[in-house]
Amino acid sequence: MKRASSFLFVALLTSLLYSRCHSYHILVLGVFPFYSHLMMLSTISNELASQGHNVTFVTVRATRPHPNMSVIIHDDVILEVNSPEAILAEGRLSPTELTKMYWSLAVNGTPKILALEELRTLIDAPLDDPKFPKFDAVLAETYFLHETLAAGFAQKYSCPLINFQPMVTPPNVAYMISNPYNPAYMADYKMTFTSNMNFWQRLENTYFAVYATVYQHLFYFPTMDKIMRFHFSKFGASNWPYITDILRERQALTLVDSSFIMTNSIAHAPNVMDVGGLHIKPGQPLLKDIASFVSSFAEQELSTLQWELTLTQNFLGTGEWND
Repeated sequence: MKRASSFLFVALLTSLLYSRCHSYHILVLGVFPFYSHLMMLSTISNELASQGHNVTFVTVRATRPHPNMSVIIHDDVILEVNSPEAILAEGRLSPTELTKMYWSLAVNGTPKILALEELRTLIDAPLDDPKFPKFDAVLAETYFLHETLAAGFAQKYSCPLINFQPMVTPPNVAYMISNPYNPAYMADYKMTFTSNMNFWQRLENTYFAVYATVYQHLFYFPTMDKIMRFHFSKFGASNWPYITDILRERQALTLVDSSFIMTNSIAHAPNVMDVGGLHIKPGQPLLKDIASFVSSFAEQELSTLQWELTLTQNFLGTGEWND
C-alpha cells in the first residue's frame, strides 16, 4: 500500500511539470500602421503568449515583450503609396471615396509590404525545415487591407484563420463572414447617421451596402488574388482556389472590436463575437504628481480627456510650428 501511494504521489508530481494545455504556433499579422488597431492586436498577442502559445507578431510598431512572442518589426512603407495629406483628409471623404481610398491603399501597399525582407523570409520559409515554425493558426485584420496576407499564409500552412475586425462589421465584410446585415437599421460606420434612419437615409445606406459589396467582388478581390498568387507562387499558389474561397474556407472565428453598449442590437453568426474593450486594463491609482494636480482642481470639477496622437517627421514637415 505504501509503495502504491508513493507511486501515485510521484505520478501526480510529474504531471504538474507539464502544461495543462497544448501550445500552438500562431502568426499575427498587423502590417499596416494603424496604431489603434495594433493596440488590440498587441493585447491579444500578449495574452496568447501568456497562455503558453508561441506567437510571431509581424508589425510596424514595437509591442510589450514576452518570452513566448517573437516580434518582427518591418519598415512602414505606406507613406510611399499614400501621402500624409490624403491620410489626414479621411474625415472629409464620402463613404464611397473613403472605401476606394482604403482599397487603393491595400492594392498599392500590399506588394511593397510582401517584398520586404522580413515578409519574404516568412513567405519563403520551407514547410519541412524545423528552423521555421509551422503555424497552427493565423490572426489578421483580414478584411481591413490584409486579405492577400491572410489568405496566403492560411493556405500555405493549411491552418484556420482568425479574423480581427477593427470596427463594426460593414456590409461587404458581413457578406464574406456570413453575418446577418440589415441596411434598414444597421447604418454603415462610414455614414453620418445612426440606426434611427428616415426613408432617404435607409435608401442611401442600402445603396452603399450594394455598392461596396459589388465593387469588392468585381474589382478589389480579383486584384488581390493576383497579388497573392504572385508572391506565394513558390508554394503552388497558381493552383490555389480563388482568394474569396480560401478566406471563407479557412476563417474559423471573427473578433469584432465593438460592443453592444456602443451600438444597437446586432445579430451575429455563432463564430462572430464582440471583443470591444478587451485592451482596457483595470483602474489603478494615479501617479502621485498627477493625483496632486487633479486634486488641486477639485472645486472646479476638472475633467480630462486624453488622446494618443502619433506623428512622424514626414507629417510635421520642415516648416516652423507656432504655439
